Amino acid sequence: MQTNIILDGHVHIYPVFNISLALQTALKNFALCRNDADAKIWLLTERSDCHFFADLKNTKIEGYVFQPTLEAESFLVRDAKTDAPLLYILAGRQLIAKENLEICALASTVTVADKELRAKDLILKVLENNGVPAVNWAPGKWFGDRGKVVRSLLDEFTPENLLISDTTMRPTVWPTPKIMADAMKRGYKVIAGSDPLPFAGEEKYLASYVSTISGDFDADRPANTVRKLLLDQSTPVIRCGKRSGPFAFIKRQIRIMREKNVK
Repeated sequence: MQTNIILDGHVHIYPVFNISLALQTALKNFALCRNDADAKIWLLTERSDCHFFADLKNTKIEGYVFQPTLEAESFLVRDAKTDAPLLYILAGRQLIAKENLEICALASTVTVADKELRAKDLILKVLENNGVPAVNWAPGKWFGDRGKVVRSLLDEFTPENLLISDTTMRPTVWPTPKIMADAMKRGYKVIAGSDPLPFAGEEKYLASYVSTISGDFDADRPANTVRKLLLDQSTPVIRCGKRSGPFAFIKRQIRIMREKNVK
């Protein structure tokens, strides 16, 4: 049976976040994009210093129940009162390549130390560990030598084993990057995600920019379902929602650059 699935393809949950607010906001934003979705999903892309998924087995939030599935890469969030399924949370990492490109390891528990491997080898590592790799667009990172690396990855890998990640950090005034447009013409899927920053209040972006897919859904093994559908060339990925406007982008970019400078 065909299931309508909506997913945020680039989710960070930071220690400063109010998890209850994050859940409420995400569910509301998902509904704004598609209120008939049968399954709502967070695809985590955790930084190396974050361990939200690993801590889920001990997480307790009033009004919600966090339930393991039959696979190691996913949890189900249920309504504590009605027992209704609300959200699936899938493990995943944001891996930093030696070239300082971001490779998302989706629906996978694979971990690799930052800047330990080249982007090509990170993608191979994700595939070897049954994950879905996605090259993440980020401001300034697809120009010059790094842009050449991204193009080389698109020549090395096919649409059957590599995605492009687009997020709210590409402002609405920024047109589709040429590399991304060329990749789409060649059949590469673009998955949308919120990419919240590590500051209180960024919960509001969760599920604001998402993707929808349809297909057979196994509620006991949602990660396995998502992997198959994302890499199946007959399954379209449709983006929905909105990215940051120019003023919001500038404000967010300044905050993240200040945090990097402090470190």
